[in-house]
Amino acid sequence: MSQSIKNLLNRQPEFREILNKSTYLSRLQRDFSLSVPPYIGQGSQVSGLTYGILNVVTSNATIAAKLRHLAPDVATEMRRKGCEVNGIQVKVQVSYIPPRVASAPRSLTPVAQHALETLNDTLSDSALKSALSKMLRRAGG
Repeated sequence: MSQSIKNLLNRQPEFREILNKSTYLSRLQRDFSLSVPPYIGQGSQVSGLTYGILNVVTSNATIAAKLRHLAPDVATEMRRKGCEVNGIQVKVQVSYIPPRVASAPRSLTPVAQHALETLNDTLSDSALKSALSKMLRRAGG
């Protein structure tokens, strides 16, 4: 959030509570994400902390089951980070769509590029050669 928006919201008493709550939830989400394996952090969203119980929504039952299994260790780790978490309540919300993590584009190493070009040169005209040629063109070769 940009500083000017934070300053504007902080100056308005009716928005100050919203800003504080969003900052608090962001911190909880960050600490939670750092306390669990990446696939759980990406498929989960902290929805609040009530009376020491961290409420987490997951995108599917598999992540929920794994998180329930890890809950005591996650709660301990979050307490170590300064959060007052005594337990974790997990709910599955299928409509929750986790944010997509942008993957870095992959590229061929020079050795792989050369090996594939050599292979492409030895192949006769076929669907394989056509697909390999197309892949090499996209890779810049």
